[in-house]
Amino acid sequence: MKNDPLQLDLVKTNNFLKELEPNEIIQWVMNLSQNPVLTTNFGPYSASLVHAVSIVNKDINVIWCDTGYNTSQTYDYADDLIKSLSLNMHVYKPKSTSVYHDTNQEVPFVDTEEHKIFTQEVKLEPFRRALQEHQPDVWFTNLREDQNDHRSTLDILHRSKE
Repeated sequence: MKNDPLQLDLVKTNNFLKELEPNEIIQWVMNLSQNPVLTTNFGPYSASLVHAVSIVNKDINVIWCDTGYNTSQTYDYADDLIKSLSLNMHVYKPKSTSVYHDTNQEVPFVDTEEHKIFTQEVKLEPFRRALQEHQPDVWFTNLREDQNDHRSTLDILHRSKE
């Protein structure tokens, strides 16, 4: 029987993991998990984690919440990576299309109430739907500490509110 990853002492565990190589960390976490998922946005920094995790577990469920606002280069990149790594893809899209949004309203400016609603519709709702359907006990994701103040405080393993 595998251990419940939620019962880990995160300070001690993260100190232990800092001594390991990335592939060893991934394998260690996989050994704890019964239902891991990997999320990606197929951004410029995504391939390293997607590749590293898929080497350890080629059948891991890979979740992409495609907002419909990606560039053609992102879609080409995603297609190439999905094919070359034979990823077990699960794509989640907003309930309304980007064309619908663009026809009925422009993408709102950041830091407005309208943008919060827009983010909820195109990013958060598909993501929550994916988590609800997959019910992961471990979630591999590519967060960069330089993206915002909150992410700079996160360690290798942390508990998510989602």
